[in-house]
Amino acid sequence: MPVWIIQKIKMIQEIQLRILPEIAANEQRLKEYLSKENGISLKQLNAVRILKRSIDARQRTVFMNLKVRAYINEMPVDDEYIHTTYKKVENAPQVIVVGCRPRWSFCRS
Repeated sequence: MPVWIIQKIKMIQEIQLRILPEIAANEQRLKEYLSKENGISLKQLNAVRILKRSIDARQRTVFMNLKVRAYINEMPVDDEYIHTTYKKVENAPQVIVVGCRPRWSFCRS
């Protein structure tokens, strides 16, 4: 009797979306939308990371433009956001800002 080995395909896809804000605000609804539109099972879609987000309000219906990274049958190894590391400035030379004044001072008559 033959033994069938089903191999899960691991893949990362970057997808451009134009969706309603209600879908973009909820990660579960976003996963459901991705699975329906791209034919991916919800069980296979492990994580979704939003890479880029913008609002398109040129028409009556407002849309969100998203660039997402979909992790299919694998978990992301990177963090969800980029960590910022700051240098220590305790022993750095002091900086003095000269010539700065409030912006409203230019509006007086």
